[in-house]
Amino acid sequence: MPLSADAFADMLKGLSSRLMEDEKLVESKKVADIVRELVEENFSDETDRHHNAWLPRKGDPKHLPLRKSYDMFTAATKRGATGNVEEIDSESITVGVNGEIPYAKYQQFGTSRIPAREYMYVHKNDLPRLEPPIEELHKRFMNEQVFVYRDL
Repeated sequence: MPLSADAFADMLKGLSSRLMEDEKLVESKKVADIVRELVEENFSDETDRHHNAWLPRKGDPKHLPLRKSYDMFTAATKRGATGNVEEIDSESITVGVNGEIPYAKYQQFGTSRIPAREYMYVHKNDLPRLEPPIEELHKRFMNEQVFVYRDL
């Protein structure tokens, strides 16, 4: 049975909408990838968001330095790795590490016995690297140019 003109128009609208969402997802993943690159640099630099060096570990040989904790590093920097979080929707892009990685939150925020060694952040000096893909998202999908960030 041939499609009516209305049914064909509806099918094209649906296809167009799905293609736009796919394009938005691709552009959003570019932002997430840059965040992961910046987190990888944080591991390499071993500095917090204020560019202060991580405090050294006390001489407990059974604990590896954070930068050598493969699971934590991989979860923070590799899409799809165990413990990696990536949530993209029409309102936000979230990149992070979930509770599957032991001690990840303690390393990020510290405890009464473990000093914080922040690794999951984007320093404001690095925001220009994020501006182009975010501006592209706004131009293509929201018809406006806005770049907003939250200073932690």
